[in-house]
Amino acid sequence: MLSSPSGGSPPDHEIQCDGARWALFVEGEASRVQRTSDAGPLVLPKPDGMEDYVPVGMGCANSAADGERLVVAYGEAWPGCNICEWFFVYDHDGRPLNHSVPPMLGDLDSLRPNNDGYINVTNQLRLQRPDIHYPPRARTTDPDIPAQRDANASVR
Repeated sequence: MLSSPSGGSPPDHEIQCDGARWALFVEGEASRVQRTSDAGPLVLPKPDGMEDYVPVGMGCANSAADGERLVVAYGEAWPGCNICEWFFVYDHDGRPLNHSVPPMLGDLDSLRPNNDGYINVTNQLRLQRPDIHYPPRARTTDPDIPAQRDANASVR
């Protein structure tokens, strides 16, 4: 199991993809995807257009053209936007193959995430739809809310 470079907690999710081990670390309102190898860890760069967003999930997609590819879902740090999700395919060296500039398309009533580059790359590489895993993200600003059974026990 990988550990955080800051000596902190273990990753929130790990997968084996493209012959490499990938880990998603969620630390408060920040997160990153990292690969380890004999040459040392590699933190994936944010794709163009994702400067204000963080990785929120990841998975592997099989390609009919050239094996597995890592796919990373980006979104807003907590509190997130349920409709704001972008997908990026990474090459074997950890570089994003697509971007989302601008991040959103459409008008106020029809805004949607710009996943046009992702669609183009998945078509070019003939990628199968990946199964993206989304680890839970803690709300760092919310007070602790007791479970219902705890609330009922304190009333008795």
